[in-house]
Amino acid sequence: MRWIVALPLLAAALQAVVLFFARKAVRRFWVVSLALVPLSLAFLFVCGAFAELVELPSDARVMRDAIWSWIGIGIGDQVFGAELAFRFDTLSAATGILYVAVALAVFGYGLAAMQSDKRGDAGYQRFFVFLGLTFSATLVFLYADDLLTLLAGWIGTGVGTAWLAGFWYGEEGSRRVATRSIVTSVAVDAVLLFGLVVLFWALAKTGPSALGFDAVAQKVSELGGAEVTLPFGIQLRTLSLVAACVGIAACARAAQFPFTLAASGIARAPAPAAAMGIVNASLGVLLCCRLAFLIEASPAAATTIAWVGGVSSVVGAAIALAQRDLVAILVAAAISQFGVAFVAIGCGAYSAAIFQVVMTVIVFSLLVLCAGSVIHTLDGERDIRRMGGLNVRLILTHLMALIGVFSPALFLAREQALAVLLETHAIPGAGALYGVGLIGTGLVSWAISRFLIDVFWGSIRTPLGFRGEFNDPPLPFMLPLYGLAFVSILGAAMNPAQIWGDLLPGGVEGSDSLTQFLAAMFAPVATDGLEAATRWQLVFASVLVTLIGFATTYLFFVRFPRARTRLNRRLAPVQNVLAGRRVGPGIDNAVGTPLEATSRFWLELRAGRLLGRAQRRVRMQGALLARRWLTGMRRAERGLPDMSLLFAVIGAIVLLAVVLP
Repeated sequence: MRWIVALPLLAAALQAVVLFFARKAVRRFWVVSLALVPLSLAFLFVCGAFAELVELPSDARVMRDAIWSWIGIGIGDQVFGAELAFRFDTLSAATGILYVAVALAVFGYGLAAMQSDKRGDAGYQRFFVFLGLTFSATLVFLYADDLLTLLAGWIGTGVGTAWLAGFWYGEEGSRRVATRSIVTSVAVDAVLLFGLVVLFWALAKTGPSALGFDAVAQKVSELGGAEVTLPFGIQLRTLSLVAACVGIAACARAAQFPFTLAASGIARAPAPAAAMGIVNASLGVLLCCRLAFLIEASPAAATTIAWVGGVSSVVGAAIALAQRDLVAILVAAAISQFGVAFVAIGCGAYSAAIFQVVMTVIVFSLLVLCAGSVIHTLDGERDIRRMGGLNVRLILTHLMALIGVFSPALFLAREQALAVLLETHAIPGAGALYGVGLIGTGLVSWAISRFLIDVFWGSIRTPLGFRGEFNDPPLPFMLPLYGLAFVSILGAAMNPAQIWGDLLPGGVEGSDSLTQFLAAMFAPVATDGLEAATRWQLVFASVLVTLIGFATTYLFFVRFPRARTRLNRRLAPVQNVLAGRRVGPGIDNAVGTPLEATSRFWLELRAGRLLGRAQRRVRMQGALLARRWLTGMRRAERGLPDMSLLFAVIGAIVLLAVVLP
C-alpha cells in the first residue's frame, strides 16, 4: 500500500527537482510519462488491494502497511509510539479507488489542455508538479492510519489548493486568490491541530498515549465528561471542544457557510486544477467520516454540522446563480452538494454522506472538464453570457454534460441524504431542515439548467470571430470525459436505497450495498422505519422541486428573458455580494495586501543577505558553482514561481522521507 502513495509523490518530486535545479523543462514525453504511469500503477495497486479486502470477513476488513516508527519513548507501561503506517479499510477502499480514477481523468485531461496553453505564465511541467504533489497529499490523507499522518496529508492538500489557485501568477486576481486560499488553509489547519492536541493530552491522562485511529476510538469513551480549561477560566467538555474543532476545519475545507466564498477562487485556475480543487474540498466531508467517533460523542456538534450543511446547500446554490464565470458556477454548485453530505453526517448516516460526496466529485469533475472544453474551444472565453447555441457544434461535449447534469446516481444520493432527516429525527427541527434542503435542491437545479441553457441551448451570443465552423476538442480532451461519464452512470448501482428494492434484480437484499460494505466501520443509523408510501412521497417531492428548478430556468432564460433582466437589476446588490465582487476585495485589503507586503519585505531582506554572502564567496573563491547559485537566487528574488517550486521541492522531500522505508 505504501506504493499507492509513494509512486505519484516520487514522480511529482522528481519533476520538481529537475525543474528547479536544472532550471529547464524536460521533454513533453517525460512529463506525460511521469504524470500518467505512476498514477496508473497506483490505480492497479488500489484495485488489487480492494480485491484482497473484499475476500476478508466483513468484520475484519482492515489491512495495514506499517513502514517505520517515527517516535518510540517511555518505560514499562508508560510508552508512547508514533508509527508511519497506511490503512486500507472499507472507507479508504470505497473512496480511494474512485478518487484515483477521477485523478487519472483529471491528469489525462490536463496533459491535453495545458499543452495548448500559450500564456506566458503557463508552465506545462510546473502544472503537473503542483497537481501531482497535491494529489499525493490527498492519498496520504485517504490512507492515513493515525492522526499525525492524517494531519500531514490535510496540510498538504491545503497548500496544494493554494498552488493551483494561483497557478496563473501573471494575473493580479490569481495571486490574491492564492494568498486568500493559503491564509484560510493555515487558519483551518491551526484549528484542527489545536483540537487534536487537546485530544492527545486528554487521552494521555487516561493511560498510554495513542495516535492510531483504532486506539483513539477505543479510548475516547474513557474521557466521558472530562473538561478542559481554556484561557480566562473557560471550561468546556473535552469531546465537545475537539468535535467542534474537527467540524470547523471540515466545514471550512469544504467551503461551507460562512466560508463559502473562499472556494470560488479556484475557478480562476485551469479546468483540471478546478476539478482537483473540488476533490480537495470533499476531504472536509471525509474528515468527519474518518473521525466519526468524535462527532458522535458530541450531539451539539452533530446538530451544528447538519444545520451548517443545510444552510450551505442554499447559499452555495445562490452563489452559483450569481456567478458569471462558467467554472465558478459549477464549483459553487458542488459546494452546495457537499452541504447535503454534511446534513447526512449530522444525522449519523455516514454511508449516505460518502455516497453523496463521491458522486458529487465524479459528476462535477465531469462538468468542470466539459466547461474546460468549451473554454478551450472559445479561446479562453469564460463568461457564460457570451456563449450559447453550442449544442450543434460541440455535440459530444454537450452529450457528456447532459449525462452529468441528469446523472441518476447524484439524484439518488441527494434524496437519500435528505430523507434520513425524517427517518431518524436525530436533529432538532428536522422537518424545517428538510425544507431547507429542498430549497437548495431547487436552486441547484436552477443553476445547473442555467449552465445548459446559456452554454448549449440558448441563442448564439459568442463573439463574431467564434461563429464559424468548429467542433469538439480532439480525442485526448474527450477520453477523460468518456471515462467520467461512464463512472457517473455506473454509480447509480453503488448504493440504491431499499425503496428501490422491488426494481432491483436481487430485491431488497441487493439494496444499500454501500451501507452493507461500510457496516463494520459505521453502524447502520437507527431509523423510525418510514412507510414505503411516505418514502415515495419524499422521492416525489425531490423530483418535483428539481423539475420546478428546470422549468423556472426555461421560463426566465428562454421564454421571458426581459423578466429575467428586470429581476437581475433589482437583485444586483445581492448578486454582487454572492459572487464575491464586494466581499473578495474587502478580504484582500484587510488580509491579503498586508500579508503580501510582509512576505515581499521578508523575501527581499533574506534574498539580500544571501546575495551579499554569495558575492563575497565569489570574490574570495571565484567558483563557477557559486556564480550559478547567485544567479538562481536573483531569479528567485524576481520571480515568485521559482520560490513556489523551491517550497514544492522541500515539501516533496519531506513527504518522501516520511513515506518511503
